[in-house]
Amino acid sequence: MAAYTKGCSLRGAIVASAMSRGVWSCRPEDPISEAEELMQARQLRRLPVVDEDGSLAGFITTSDLLRAANASTWT
Repeated sequence: MAAYTKGCSLRGAIVASAMSRGVWSCRPEDPISEAEELMQARQLRRLPVVDEDGSLAGFITTSDLLRAANASTWT
């Protein structure tokens, strides 16, 4: 999308021109409600989940939040 909106090809684009500058994350033990609040406040569609070592454990997405809400599994 970044290449498209800037009118250049993917072959000519560099990662730095498309990446986010700020990075927000949550931990696996965080309540879903906190992740949802952060995603709303920062207008994020995906939120990295990092473990105690700071390693990527996965992502939580807006679709995940919708599934959790529909299943009534909020913690």
